[in-house]
Amino acid sequence: MQRRLLIAFLAGATLPAYWVLHWIADLRAIKQEFVEKRIVWEKTEHRMRHMGVKGFFGISNLVNLLEKSGYSVSAGKKLRGTSGNDYLFDFVCKQAGSIIVIKGIEAEENVSETDVIELVTVMRETGVSGMLLVASPALSREAHDTAKKFGLEVIETENLNYGVTLPVPSFGKE
Repeated sequence: MQRRLLIAFLAGATLPAYWVLHWIADLRAIKQEFVEKRIVWEKTEHRMRHMGVKGFFGISNLVNLLEKSGYSVSAGKKLRGTSGNDYLFDFVCKQAGSIIVIKGIEAEENVSETDVIELVTVMRETGVSGMLLVASPALSREAHDTAKKFGLEVIETENLNYGVTLPVPSFGKE
């Protein structure tokens, strides 16, 4: 009983101080924006966690590595499958009759096994030699197992650092 009273007292005593600190921060922001006409946003760096697939393509040198390996790389290209459907990929890379594609998928939590199975189906229908999946933020355990089983190369943006230098995927090595 005494413990509950102590916790209730501490919560009641510290809550006003918490709100006062928030009000001070709000007043500081109002002063910076309207009085000083200078906006300085303070932020926390999240090391690619929320940058998504497009941000990953922007900072990685993956495309350059593939071009140096002899691939001709086209961005935002469609390939037609055997069913007649067109499939859009982030990058289509061609070299000596083989085609590899790079596809990015973003999800709220992790990319699911269903997403990977759909990509495997598209890979088979389009007849590409290989596929690199860039998952943001990461793959679920089941999706990772399925990707490995069907030979998809995977890069998870959650597990990278800023300014990453990527190795050429194994299908790019000769």
